[in-house]
Amino acid sequence: MVRMAQIELADGTLIDALAPAGLALEPGNNCVLDGGRNPEYGRVLRVEDHLPDSTVGQRTARVIRMANAPDQRRAADNLAVGRKAMEVVVKLVQASGLPIRLLRHRFSLDGAVLHVSYAAEEKVDARELARAIGQELQVYVSMWQLGVRDAARLAGGLAVCGRPLCCASWRNGFDSVSVKMAKEQGLPVNPMAISGMCGRLKCCLCYELATYRQCAGAARREGARTVCQE
Repeated sequence: MVRMAQIELADGTLIDALAPAGLALEPGNNCVLDGGRNPEYGRVLRVEDHLPDSTVGQRTARVIRMANAPDQRRAADNLAVGRKAMEVVVKLVQASGLPIRLLRHRFSLDGAVLHVSYAAEEKVDARELARAIGQELQVYVSMWQLGVRDAARLAGGLAVCGRPLCCASWRNGFDSVSVKMAKEQGLPVNPMAISGMCGRLKCCLCYELATYRQCAGAARREGARTVCQE
């Protein structure tokens, strides 16, 4: 039976990949992926036996094999080469004058592609910059502009509660969050109070909602029993 695995790539990118039935894949394993253009190296976070409906009819990454010793050495080399490459990237970004903030980077396992993720206040066309970087480093450069929530997850930090950001420590993926959830939990609809470090509504408004509903339901039932007894 084909399984679905969530893989964390070297730059912190999370990707869902199909895992062959005969591959004894477990959380913590290192593996090699077929991501489309070039192989990728990553660490398994979790493995599920069921496939989400969203994978039907879509091109999904696949786990090729467990990472062997040569794969691990190549991945380590890529990290070292990547640090030197980013010195060039930073200089070219500064020269371009584009209002972007570099976040993370990684080389594909074969070293042929440099993936660079960045954040910006508005949509930025970085194609010319990518070509300039590629010519300088003699690699194909793929630049990705991330949303503010993904940027906060990659940057990490402490939330207002004093704990590490949920998205950077234990949450996998983002759920839809609305102001209605805050109202239902009796919270003040104040942007400063219900917004996270990313500037968007706090993720905890979503995953804590079920507990608030259970408590509210229990309180209503207890109130009804009290009225009946009186």
